[in-house]
Amino acid sequence: MRPFLNAGSPRRSQRLLYVITQRLRRLAFGVAVKDLIAVDGFPTGGGVPAYLASQPRQQASAPLVTALRLAGAHLAGIAQTDPADVNAVSG
Repeated sequence: MRPFLNAGSPRRSQRLLYVITQRLRRLAFGVAVKDLIAVDGFPTGGGVPAYLASQPRQQASAPLVTALRLAGAHLAGIAQTDPADVNAVSG
C-alpha cells in the first residue's frame, strides 16, 4: 500500500502532515466520504445495496478519515457509490 503522503522520507512526511493538519484545523469544514471507505459506526457497502445490508458497522475509521477529522473536518455524510463506477475501475 502506498502512503497517502510522501515527502521523501518518513520524518519529512510526518512533519508535512503536521503542518497541513495545523493549518486546516483553523477551518471548519464538512466532508462526505464514499461508502468504499471505512467510517466508524457505518457499514461499508461499495455501492451495492444488498451487500451494504449484509455488512456490520465498522469498528474503526480508515486512516484517511482519521486524518481529516484531526484536521478539523466533520463528517457531513456517506456518499453512495454507483456500482457502475466500481466496475469501471476494477474491470
